[in-house]
Amino acid sequence: MNLAPAYRLEAKVLSPGDLIVVNEDEAEAMAGWPSCDATAVALANRVNTGVLRTLGGRGPRAAGGVRR
Repeated sequence: MNLAPAYRLEAKVLSPGDLIVVNEDEAEAMAGWPSCDATAVALANRVNTGVLRTLGGRGPRAAGGVRR
């Protein structure tokens, strides 16, 4: 799922997917919903699914969520 443009969704809606793609701004917005850091690792663990965070010229960062 590409979260562009960032729109508030509950973790239970995001969790069933395999991967959420966000840029830096979308990651910051998404981090405010469940109150966590905007890193790929923190977001992935909070929503329990994979997160690919793009960082422009600095490349992407990816993390897999801990499935419960």
